[in-house]
Amino acid sequence: IDLDGVVTLNDNGLTVVSAGTVLVGDTVGGSGNLAVTSTLTDLDGAVTLTGSGTVTLDATNLGANVTTAVGNVEFGGAVTVDKGSAASIDTGSGAGKVDFKSTLGLTSGGLDSLSITAGTGDIDLDGVVTLNDNDLTVVSAGTVTVGSTIGGSGDLAVTTSTLTDLNGAVTLTGS
Repeated sequence: IDLDGVVTLNDNGLTVVSAGTVLVGDTVGGSGNLAVTSTLTDLDGAVTLTGSGTVTLDATNLGANVTTAVGNVEFGGAVTVDKGSAASIDTGSGAGKVDFKSTLGLTSGGLDSLSITAGTGDIDLDGVVTLNDNDLTVVSAGTVTVGSTIGGSGDLAVTTSTLTDLNGAVTLTGS
């Protein structure tokens, strides 16, 4: 399924169920929810939701920014950041949660750093996180829970208002 044009939700949700790849080639915006269940979501267009809109994706190639006003952002499958420049996930200053239920990999080469802003919401990194010469920055969160390991070369910076809960090793190499 290819979503090649601008998608405006206007208080409506968009749910896509596909056994294959879903390509989001342009901006998805508005005040509804975006939910994609697929083998892979190739997100090349920015997602910018207003109101309480939420984003729920399975395995994702993250090639664009994801922003909600207060809604949660959840990735049910492996996420690879491959924007070619710094990417961001931002749920605003409120209690929007960011949840990675599987692995998070930042593509090698130093161009695919990721910043996550969850305001007072929590961030869960359930699977292995691999930096690959990139930086992972948590700008704000209530609690950050790391369920596995974080490794590779790059910088890790975490700012929370409550707690950082490490349940696995953090091993950073390089300069």
